[in-house]
Amino acid sequence: GAPRGVPVPPRHFEESMDATTCPRGLVGALRARELGRSPAKRSRLLPPHGGAGQGVPARSDTAASSGSALSFSPHGFRGTATGMRRGLAAWPAVSPLKHECHQRPRQFEYNPHRSEWMVYGTLNGEVCVVNHETGNVVGQAQSVGAPHSILGLCWCNTDSSKLIAGTDSGAIQLFDVDKMRPPDCPSGTSRGRQPRGWAGGARRPSIYTYDAFEQLTSVHINCTDDYFLASGYSNHVGMYDLRTGKTLQTFKDLHREHINVLKFANHSPTVFATSSFDRDIKMWDLRQPMHKPLYTASSDRGNVMVCFSPDDHFLLSSAVDNEVRQHLASDGRLHTKFNLDATGSMHNYTRSYYMNGSDYVISGSCEENTVHICCARTGRRLRDVTLEGRGMHSSLYVQSLRAHPTADFEFSVLMAYNSVTSKSEIAKVSLLESADVAAPGRPRVAPQTMRVAGLGG
Repeated sequence: GAPRGVPVPPRHFEESMDATTCPRGLVGALRARELGRSPAKRSRLLPPHGGAGQGVPARSDTAASSGSALSFSPHGFRGTATGMRRGLAAWPAVSPLKHECHQRPRQFEYNPHRSEWMVYGTLNGEVCVVNHETGNVVGQAQSVGAPHSILGLCWCNTDSSKLIAGTDSGAIQLFDVDKMRPPDCPSGTSRGRQPRGWAGGARRPSIYTYDAFEQLTSVHINCTDDYFLASGYSNHVGMYDLRTGKTLQTFKDLHREHINVLKFANHSPTVFATSSFDRDIKMWDLRQPMHKPLYTASSDRGNVMVCFSPDDHFLLSSAVDNEVRQHLASDGRLHTKFNLDATGSMHNYTRSYYMNGSDYVISGSCEENTVHICCARTGRRLRDVTLEGRGMHSSLYVQSLRAHPTADFEFSVLMAYNSVTSKSEIAKVSLLESADVAAPGRPRVAPQTMRVAGLGG
């Protein structure tokens, strides 16, 4: 009989662009090749009606049978496969976060280990933990020195019930969610069990109040929960012992201008990155002398924030007015520059995060009401989600955003309004669910209040 290898090349390779046995458009084939996909037996990369951005790059059946993912990272295979089967909704579902707290949120973070939990801090210094899937309030607490805006939030990595919160006045506290009061309890009461393995006063949601870091803007805990860093409207960084409450050190003059956001690596307890409005992002290692960074990468405009990819292979920087870049975390070389349209405003502060592991990037700016969704591998802008709230849509803007830590193609947006009479709110967006289909217990924003623009290749 014929050798087994004879029929393999025709099934998985093609001699030329027009010699494929799988009917598909030329644009789809080019995009597949750009993304590194096998040309055989793939789903269409463009929707049937011709709108670009509707489909999701898929892996081949051969990869599916062998269990090997051909997507950008191992984190993104499940999301890619899900998108391949279902396709992105033409009108994604937008669900306002419904809960019993009625404060104005200023910052929020998903719990990476209990993904149904979300913490948000308010303009009045309230820290509120909610189950964003049910709308129930898990607990809430008041920060010291309130009213002051909560600007820094970070969950612990080894204990999913603890988090730190920092205010713009510089106050930093470690909270235990198990000891936060439920919404129907007065502020002097408590709930829950004793904390395990942590020092501090019993029956209080705040375990430690750390030394203040003046004009704080960012806090972040290392992956082993040994210590955390704080930055703010200065070019210094404060280092604290998370478990004892002591200030360990202040690193002076790490940048020429103030350090807006800093982040520890996800898998190294000593490596962290800083972003500054001096247009530089810098990589540091606490094991090395702090007078010189491991490397420096520069942007054209001031940097608003920086974050690591989940696998720590990349560093994502966001500078003023939609300047988003992805660097190799190993040496800072530029890997991808995302071509997002600039508005010309020097106050259009941009924030970007990874979604579906390291496969996609979501980006929003504080003078726009649009979230851009890009392929992290190619930099291609796949889709825009434009949110419209109460009144004129031009008064709404994206203050912050985060991708869901486990659910694919889901993210939340903190929407704020230019009008002082309008309250900021958090909205959850699911790209796989349609706004036309109402799920029980999940209110939907009407399609006419949300626009989606698909951008093709």
